[in-house]
Amino acid sequence: MKYTQVLVAYDIANNKKRRKVYEGLKDIGLHPIQKSVFWGNIHLKDKENILDLYSKYCDSECDKVIMLNAPLSDNIDYCFGYSKEEFAQPRMFEVL
Repeated sequence: MKYTQVLVAYDIANNKKRRKVYEGLKDIGLHPIQKSVFWGNIHLKDKENILDLYSKYCDSECDKVIMLNAPLSDNIDYCFGYSKEEFAQPRMFEVL
C-alpha cells in the first residue's frame, strides 16, 4: 500500500459543516495539530476522500481549503510547543 504525509488546513465559516470536516479528517486518520490544521500519514486513495469531504461541506464562495504533501518528519527546522518526535513517525490507522 502506498502512503503519503499530508498537511490539511481549512477555514470554514459554518460551525456544523466545520465540525463535520473535523470529524471526517480524524476518521480518515489525520491528527489535529491546530484547530483547523491536520497532519498525518494517509493512503493515497484517502486524498480523494478528503476532497469529497470538502465538496460536500464547503462553500466555494466563503470557505478556504488547502492540502499539501508534507513529509514533516524530514523537514522540521524548528518547533515551539511541539516536539520533533511528534512528527517523526505518523501513526497509521486501519479502519475495519
